[in-house]
Amino acid sequence: VEALHSTKDQDKSQRCKTMPPFAALPRTAVHAWCPANLQRQSGTAEPLLVTGTVSGALDDSFSTDSQLELWAPFSTPSSAETPRTPIASVQLNARFNRLAWGTHSHSGHTPLGVVAAGLDDGGVSLWDPAKLLRGGHASSATSSDPLIARLESPHRGPVRGLDFSPAQSNLLATGATNGEVSPRLSLF
Repeated sequence: VEALHSTKDQDKSQRCKTMPPFAALPRTAVHAWCPANLQRQSGTAEPLLVTGTVSGALDDSFSTDSQLELWAPFSTPSSAETPRTPIASVQLNARFNRLAWGTHSHSGHTPLGVVAAGLDDGGVSLWDPAKLLRGGHASSATSSDPLIARLESPHRGPVRGLDFSPAQSNLLATGATNGEVSPRLSLF
């Protein structure tokens, strides 16, 4: 109680000094955080965030581009005037409704897990964020392609929800507009 009381009496500038870091990313996007255990295992010092251009919205520049981007949002930009930029990015044809970052590591080949994307065209795509960081390109059909798989959707419309199972990391459930739920029994 005393600590709360003394904090309450501090002036606003003093309280602001103790607030956690804040980062603004100039995107109209859906997002997912890298799970902490994957970050520790991979030796990544900073939290990672993945964003995908949100379906049904325009950004400030009225762009129709769709991108999956990986960020280290609390890294220090080169100057205060320099806007933050993603540390990795890939262009896509479909826009995103949901992202989920799962802990499943496919035979050790995906040290940063798997990012699942629920798309506006009803599909689900699975991405390897480690390959995205290494500069893989979705347009190439090589082993450096960060796209693991594109799954056809059993849904009649856009994928509005998806999540990895916390009990078994290779399971993914997707949901659509009309309350349709589709568990995927094994991704790998």
